[in-house]
Amino acid sequence: MTNAGLSSDEVDRIYRCLFVYSVGFFEMLKKVLAQSENNYSIITQIWKVFQVLLEYSCKTDYKIMMATISEKYQENLDKLIQDNLDKI
Repeated sequence: MTNAGLSSDEVDRIYRCLFVYSVGFFEMLKKVLAQSENNYSIITQIWKVFQVLLEYSCKTDYKIMMATISEKYQENLDKLIQDNLDKI
C-alpha cells in the first residue's frame, strides 16, 4: 500500500481498523451462533447482507468474491450429492 502512495501511518491505521472490526465481528458472530441451531443459514444471510452493503458503499454493481465463492460451494455440493446418489 505504501508503494501505491499511502503513508505508513495510513497503512498501519487501516490494518488496525480491519483487525479490531474483524475480531469484534467474529466474537459477536460466535455469541449469536452459539444460540442457534441453523448456523449455515444465518452465516449465509449475514454474508449476503455484508456483500450488499459493501457493494453499496463502493457504489459498484460487480459480483464480488463472496458471491463467486458461494456459487462454487453450491456447485461442489451439488456434484457431491449427485456422486453419492449415483453410488447409491
